[in-house]
Amino acid sequence: MAPGQRPLLHRILATLVAAYLPLVPQLATAKSCTMPLWACAKAGYWGGGLAAALLQRLGRDSGALLQEATDQGHANVWLSLSAAPAEVYEALGPTDELLGFSADSLLRMRVEDMGPQACSNVLLACSRLRYSRGDLLHHLTACLAAQPPAANHQAFANGLYALGELCEDCGHTPQPQDLRRLAAGVVGLLQAPQCSVSRGGYTAQAVSNMLLGCSKLGYSDPALLHPLAAAAGQAAGRMNEQALANSLYALGVLGCKDPAYAPAVQCLAAEVQQRLQQQPDVFIPQALSNILYALALLGCKDSAYAPAVQCLAAEVQKRLQRQPGAFKPQGLSNVLYALALLQPECGRQWSAVVELLAVECKQHSFAGFSAQGVSNSAWALEKLGYRSDQGLFAAAVVAAARPDMMRAFTAQGLSNLWLALARARHRPVAALLEGTIEASELLRTQATGQGCANMLWSLATLGAMYNRRLVDVLVKRLWELLPKRGELNGQDMANSLWALAAMGPDALFRYRRFVEQLLREVVGRWNELDPTAVGDGGVPFAPAALVQLWQVQEELAHADGCGELAGILAAAGGAAGSQQGSLLSAMQQVAIEDRGMVDGAMSDFQRQVVTGLGRLQRRQHLSEGVSSIASVSGEQVVEGMVGRVDVVVELAGGRRVALEVDGPWHFLANELHTRDRDGSTQLRDRQLERLFGVGNMVSVPYWEWGQLGRDEGAQEGYLLRLLGLAEDKR
Repeated sequence: MAPGQRPLLHRILATLVAAYLPLVPQLATAKSCTMPLWACAKAGYWGGGLAAALLQRLGRDSGALLQEATDQGHANVWLSLSAAPAEVYEALGPTDELLGFSADSLLRMRVEDMGPQACSNVLLACSRLRYSRGDLLHHLTACLAAQPPAANHQAFANGLYALGELCEDCGHTPQPQDLRRLAAGVVGLLQAPQCSVSRGGYTAQAVSNMLLGCSKLGYSDPALLHPLAAAAGQAAGRMNEQALANSLYALGVLGCKDPAYAPAVQCLAAEVQQRLQQQPDVFIPQALSNILYALALLGCKDSAYAPAVQCLAAEVQKRLQRQPGAFKPQGLSNVLYALALLQPECGRQWSAVVELLAVECKQHSFAGFSAQGVSNSAWALEKLGYRSDQGLFAAAVVAAARPDMMRAFTAQGLSNLWLALARARHRPVAALLEGTIEASELLRTQATGQGCANMLWSLATLGAMYNRRLVDVLVKRLWELLPKRGELNGQDMANSLWALAAMGPDALFRYRRFVEQLLREVVGRWNELDPTAVGDGGVPFAPAALVQLWQVQEELAHADGCGELAGILAAAGGAAGSQQGSLLSAMQQVAIEDRGMVDGAMSDFQRQVVTGLGRLQRRQHLSEGVSSIASVSGEQVVEGMVGRVDVVVELAGGRRVALEVDGPWHFLANELHTRDRDGSTQLRDRQLERLFGVGNMVSVPYWEWGQLGRDEGAQEGYLLRLLGLAEDKR
């Protein structure tokens, strides 16, 4: 109907309603009520009091009139009520009792009494009304699934879509056998020539709706998804923009990464790109975010998808510049998460859009974000290199630490949030730690091996943030998961061991039984592998993990009660049938290579300190004929250390001092002007103090050096005091 004709239609209906309304109390058939009700709903006309009068007549005498209604008559009632605007629906009065009468009548109908269209229409109405009476929904689904293959294909499509909506909104789960039969019916119709998308059977919208329904049901049976995805690819050019977005989103959520889905995904992505190039504004913000999110979940990182991804990112940027606030919180989170997953190929070109997204998140203090949205956004922003604005991470922490938000977190969400904070070197407020501790039962029962390992690593990296009760929970969970193959990879084990080592000797001693089991698992995995492939894709003991294990080995050798544990890695041989050396030798070799990678390079800050020490040495020689500093060596390789020591100073009496020049990365980014170093730096300091002796390891925080300015005398005085060669009169 043309928009201009609606007023005329409503005037005609008003005349008819005025004549029909007095007759309603005496209406003797259900059809006399259901047909006018449906006509008014279809026309969007709710005036004159007719709808309320018809419903009242249908509900009189415990719904006696409804008992004679046909399946389509019942469907008309349900669809009419589901189409009523909210304010009209409230004015209609209580409808639950009437719907109950109708549901009872429908439940008494046999399969042969129920047509596919009526079944699907009532299911659609239930989804819109969020009506979750289980026996009715199961009965309707069973009746729809039992229809012969020649049944109306649109009814099958609507039914599958409605079940998805009911699952998402009401938690209704169809009976597996009914869902399988319904899926088989859909497949049969897809494969029937007269019902194929290309022959005018299923509409493009129906295909998209079925994919969306499957995603909300979590139904990922390839027997249905393969032909359904293929149909979506064929229909891409006929889909509207929302259907395109929904189709890709559904495939992404269902994890359709198998190569069999690639042609369909490529067709859909190409269609998105073409429309963006022809008419950029045609996609609403939610559709843009859902498409990007889907492509990320589908792993669309190769060159075939790059143009579409770039178009989407550019369009998001334009929308944010033109209309701040256009994206809802979930959309912002999805875009950030997608861009992070689609790195690194295009990441450098996204700095402008990432900046705009970060501004949106911070300005609104993550208001309206779900727990997962806060976690995903913080994780993505750090992953995208956005670490400089600590206020952003502070806002994320405040939002996450609210009691209602903490209760909504999943174990994975908590782990990802802590990982993001640790990588950004942001120490959160105590409330987040307290809330995480309160979520101990969730972590103990639901955390994955990787989640536990990442959280341990994060707590250790943030220095004093780890809590004994929380670490107990994480270790216990890891202990349970360790025997289950596939739960922990090599990096997870290395992260867990390194975290306990970074927490200090007391942590290694307290959890020594777990550490022993973890070490033996590391050795077992090493012996099963071909060590010639170490560092290759798919092999769990990459160089980073071996470096961590070397640091753990050094700590075990000096932790009270853990000396025998150091022998576990030391005794590990090479893999069977291989000429590769022992695990220990591999760890040592990687540690040596790690030292070599620095190649003697000095930062400008480090060079200033070395220059100041050399100048101090020369000045003492000139003025006193002898210097308290015998030698100064920058970038010194020291046996037992991973990486080079920034400066080794040998004093006149033979005393050697390790001097570390600590830039911002050694400190927590939101607590820069304190002496609280991150866990990695604390571990380094302990190892240096063991190698050089107590009191022979010192550091120069960058802000203390910066306060000295270019005053050479002040710099030399500072270095003398630092080395214990002059009285500290500050």
